[in-house]
Amino acid sequence: MNLLKLFVIYFFVCFIFTTSLLSQSFFFQPYKEEGYFQGWNYSFINSDFQIFITALVSNLGPGSLHNGVAISIQSLKTGNYFKTKNFKAKDFFALEDNFYIKIQENEFSKVGESFEIKVSLEDIKITLKYENLFLGVPISKGKHTIKKNYFVQADIPFSYSRANGVFEFKGNTYILEGLGGMEHLLTNYEVYKFSKSWEMLRSISKNQTRFFTGGFSAKEKDNDYRMIAIQDKNGKLIFFNKILSSEILLEKKESFSGYILPYKERLFVNKDCAFLVEYLHNVGKINVLESVSIVLRSLIRFFFVNPYILNFSVKVISECPSQFPTSIEWNGIKSDYLLNPK
Repeated sequence: MNLLKLFVIYFFVCFIFTTSLLSQSFFFQPYKEEGYFQGWNYSFINSDFQIFITALVSNLGPGSLHNGVAISIQSLKTGNYFKTKNFKAKDFFALEDNFYIKIQENEFSKVGESFEIKVSLEDIKITLKYENLFLGVPISKGKHTIKKNYFVQADIPFSYSRANGVFEFKGNTYILEGLGGMEHLLTNYEVYKFSKSWEMLRSISKNQTRFFTGGFSAKEKDNDYRMIAIQDKNGKLIFFNKILSSEILLEKKESFSGYILPYKERLFVNKDCAFLVEYLHNVGKINVLESVSIVLRSLIRFFFVNPYILNFSVKVISECPSQFPTSIEWNGIKSDYLLNPK
């Protein structure tokens, strides 16, 4: 059951909401509810690697403070790789007044003005340091209420920051130099109870402005929560709106997952302001059920009908002359976290 809890949490940590780096919302915050979990997802991207590393803690299932580490790697040099490991409550240590998480020998910390991670997971060792940090972008504006006394809150404390480190994998050593960020999720309510799918889009323009979308498609009609936020090149928030509607211009059945996905979609924040999102090509895909034992598959299906994680290279174009008289193009990666095809 512990492995199931790990997959449930990992599946949702890589996406959604954001708040300012100056706040402490991404520090360890324990809650007593069984549905509580909190996760920190680190990304690293360059021309050779797309790496996601997740640390998490939860109360899902009997007991509390179950914790684990998950790693996803997409690379032509190593092939695609997905690995998780869960630990007992005694293996977890965190500070509540500063950012420091320790899961056995795996460490995630803020050191001065930079963030550092040290991960050792069977045949993988990774160290990374993130510098030149931008402020996060407020999307959830604190705790977003799902129902009375239940909430979801998440952050992107930093994105597209300089990242350097070392990656050891199956006897080979790779020097990592690229860009990365950290995303954070905190909730006291099980996400499968209120949502069908999640998304996170991170992108950057030639002028270093940053465009984000994030949120979820709800089980109940009209309860979807999808947001857009844009930063200027200095990290200042210059645009923030909820997506009120969308127009799907092209949808296709994605061959790996079997899901129908919007390969070209226009996102409206009002009738005169929209943003066009177009999928370019797939850069990573995980069938969660293939990544677990046969014994666990039936358990996971209890929560998720058909779980996949898909990453796409995307292009975003502004169609909002009132805010951006000259059209802007952003390029980046969109992650789709798929639960139920219906």
